[in-house]
Amino acid sequence: MTSAPREGTPLSAEDLAFWYADQPRQRTTMAMLMLLDRVPDPRRLAAAAWRMVEAVPRLRQRVVDAPFDLALPRWEEDPTFDLAFHVRRYALADDDSAEDDVGALFQRLGPIYERPFDRTRPLWELIEIDRPGGRSAIFFRLHHAVADGVGANAIFA
Repeated sequence: MTSAPREGTPLSAEDLAFWYADQPRQRTTMAMLMLLDRVPDPRRLAAAAWRMVEAVPRLRQRVVDAPFDLALPRWEEDPTFDLAFHVRRYALADDDSAEDDVGALFQRLGPIYERPFDRTRPLWELIEIDRPGGRSAIFFRLHHAVADGVGANAIFA
């Protein structure tokens, strides 16, 4: 990865485009879904998320607008960063009649994908979803101002 971004770095032109384009009817959110055949250990998942945050300092930063919009928004360290806010766990209802729960999974993820990020916090979340039959899924959601698609794949890896 690249070196740590400086505190108070203005958003790049590309980041600004995604920041300002993000609207209720047009989200600039990227997401990745990984289907797992078992439920991950919550401690190991949290440890992996910490490694991700340590490797990519931008994941600890939030966008701060300048007073009266007299300057460009800036990336700044979130003084109240809390990994537990960004790493969550949900469960799908266990329905023995459902052979394939992927449809139910996507129904659950649709509203999550569409909801706006809390703009007072870093712009990402990782959700582990318990699925019927002891399976699981990892859903990673990231605002496009944080990284492009290639960068998001590197973060998730």
